[in-house]
Amino acid sequence: MNNSKLEKSGKGCGIGCGSLSLIAVLVIVGSYFFIDSRLNAITEIENDFVKIKDKFGEVEDFIPYQNGIIPTERIEKFITIRESISEERLELENSLTDLSAELKTLEDGESFFEMLFVVKELINTIPDIVEYVAVRNEKFLEMQMGLGEYYYIYVAGFYAWLNKDPGSGTEAIIVHKNREGISIGLTDEEKQPKYYGDAAIELRRERITEEANIFIKQILGNLDSAEDSIKTSGSGSFSLSTEHLSNFKDYRDRLEKSFSPLINPLEVVFISR
Repeated sequence: MNNSKLEKSGKGCGIGCGSLSLIAVLVIVGSYFFIDSRLNAITEIENDFVKIKDKFGEVEDFIPYQNGIIPTERIEKFITIRESISEERLELENSLTDLSAELKTLEDGESFFEMLFVVKELINTIPDIVEYVAVRNEKFLEMQMGLGEYYYIYVAGFYAWLNKDPGSGTEAIIVHKNREGISIGLTDEEKQPKYYGDAAIELRRERITEEANIFIKQILGNLDSAEDSIKTSGSGSFSLSTEHLSNFKDYRDRLEKSFSPLINPLEVVFISR
């Protein structure tokens, strides 16, 4: 199943079509035929990640703007990227809504047939994930924005400015990271009822908040180093001060419309490495 990874290159970061721990044979077989038919699309995504990395550097190497304040023109580019992929975002949201509905049936325990429906919806979701990531990557190159800058603005705009919940997402945690890359599925541990519903949201919130805090501190640290150790970290949410966020005020409505709670975990999965 090596072809199931959409590797970012260098950091082992990508999106994989991982198998569910339960009824693994069915998922592996289904995923194999899916991956075989979508190999060209996956190769294109791999190539785009390499291009983005070569052009803008690694995510964690991004050096932000003077004093860490995001210029209005970069906020405009960020929102333009998100608005330009609204069609793909809607398709993926619809798939994740169906998947989330099936996952909700597992909150009180699982049965063989319930898991079959989850597997079906999970596999049905994968093409929309591939399409969303592919189009988004194309827009990064077109709009001249790297992943590091994109996630800096994402965390600053959605989490710190709009106070969006980092824990938002599907009814269960289905996005996982390891040394080999990123996979979509349910782990042995997380197929237990305690990892569904509110418990999943809380666990996801804890993980993403921790990762985002580390990421922002590192990015602001890059700026400190570039500016002879000028202190740029704020005391606000995610180490960002009101000054860092000052240019978002004219973009509230457009930013609100571009946020997707269901896709949120997939958007930020590249932050940690």
